[in-house]
Formats: sequence, structure tokens, C-alpha cells
Amino acid sequence: MNFNIDENNQCPKKSPTQNSLLFSIETYSMLSILKKMKETLGLETMLEYLDVYLRNIDQNNPKLKMAVEEALKRFNVAKIYEEARTWEQKREFLP
Repeated sequence: MNFNIDENNQCPKKSPTQNSLLFSIETYSMLSILKKMKETLGLETMLEYLDVYLRNIDQNNPKLKMAVEEALKRFNVAKIYEEARTWEQKREFLP
């Protein structure tokens, strides 16, 4: 499987995913729902929802689960978090 990620956890700057309006809408919508849930119901409730939602996807789409698990082996989540903090500090947000 090729997820267009290099050994430094970098995606090409102009990957097809970044240019997809549908992907952007879906991602932003889901993140906004999680944010609203955290603000309204609290962090623990939001995390419980996230777990249930992912478990449901895992059970209903095992091929997707396996593909994502394979991709996640290539990610360094600490680095991703630090990059997000850097964007926030510099006010550099993804296009």
C-alpha cells in the first residue's frame, strides 16, 4: 500500500487528499463536531464517543481498519502533535 508518506512522516505538499474539497469538508465537520461535543459535554464524553465511533467503523469495515492500522505504523504522533503546536505558534495553518 502506498499512502504517499515518506520516512519523515511527510505528505507531498500538493497531495490529492489536500486538494479534495469533499475530504476537507468531511474532516473539518468531524473535528468541529468533536470540538462542540467537548465544549458542551466534556472531554470524557467526547473521548467515549470517539471510541464508540471508531469501534463501529472497525466492526463494519475491517479492510479500512487494516489499511489505517498499516498507515499508522508509519506515523510519529508526537511529531504530528509538535507540528500542530508549531502551526499554532506561528499562525501557519494548513491550506
